[in-house]
Amino acid sequence: MRRVAVIEASKYEVIGWVKEEQGQGRAFRFADPFGHIFEIYYDTVRYQAEAGERPSLKNLAQRYHGRGASPRRLDHLNLLAADVREFKQFMETCLGSRVTEMIELDNGRIGGCWFTINNKTYDLACTEEQGGGKGRLHHVTYATDTREDILRAADIF
Repeated sequence: MRRVAVIEASKYEVIGWVKEEQGQGRAFRFADPFGHIFEIYYDTVRYQAEAGERPSLKNLAQRYHGRGASPRRLDHLNLLAADVREFKQFMETCLGSRVTEMIELDNGRIGGCWFTINNKTYDLACTEEQGGGKGRLHHVTYATDTREDILRAADIF
């Protein structure tokens, strides 16, 4: 609720509360100046595997049977914005994020910026929009355990 109050007091667009969805409780939505919709929530319903699918290790959601790409977790995503400096201000204000890396171009513009909200190197990156679009995604990355998992995922995709 503290974070919601900060967002509501900011200059950024507030969309408001939305109902619970599968796997999570109600959420608060807001938008950056570049058309990306953000959502924060607190309550999470963790996946519970059925008895025959439960893993031996507590850090796994389900026993691995060699099906699908099987990424360990979502690693990070990269969004595009016409003004990365403004996006940086949005991330620091609305999400309290820290900058871990930044590219400042010779002309003073920020060409890219990497943010973290936890103990990872970065969770989200933003690079300069070159195509004139709005609210665009550059890429999403997943973390895998081994090189072979990456090759297998590439074959599947």
